[in-house]
Amino acid sequence: MPLSTEVLVEKETIEFPEQCVVCGRHAGGDHVPMRANPHGINGMVPWLFGRAKVLEFSAHRDCGSRLRRVVLARNLLILFMVTGIIVVGFVYEWNTWLILAAVIVGALVPTIWQTLRPVPFEFVHMGNNTYKLMFRNRDYAREVADLNDGILEDDDREEEEDDVDRLRREMRESVNEGPPERS
Repeated sequence: MPLSTEVLVEKETIEFPEQCVVCGRHAGGDHVPMRANPHGINGMVPWLFGRAKVLEFSAHRDCGSRLRRVVLARNLLILFMVTGIIVVGFVYEWNTWLILAAVIVGALVPTIWQTLRPVPFEFVHMGNNTYKLMFRNRDYAREVADLNDGILEDDDREEEEDDVDRLRREMRESVNEGPPERS
């Protein structure tokens, strides 16, 4: 079971349900802006200089600002850990492979934390009005996918329908067979 649900949307403006993405209560029409996460090898530069794509999502002001702070802190932590490891490696004249290994381990720690404890919402702008939206709440993700004609990745609705069809078929077969014959 995935710990977060991804929705792929190709649209200029994204619609969100009127409930807060963080706490799940009605947002009262409040929308909070958030910058996209860095994407790709050169994604950190526009993110650092505030040129990353911004989306407004449904959330209470307090919930939204807490969420933005958590995502910002995580991204800065990864940036500073990687930069710090590289600087220490050069100062102490580490082998290039040792620096690379330390950078990978340093970046994995917050990444594993994020995988095990995903934030309620974050997104990546893939370019050309294509967004990958990541939600902790699967039902909220389904609503967003339905509102925006998006693709819900890791969708298990088809599997559920297959299971229901299989159970119906088995029930029909057992009814059609009738009671067991007596010998």
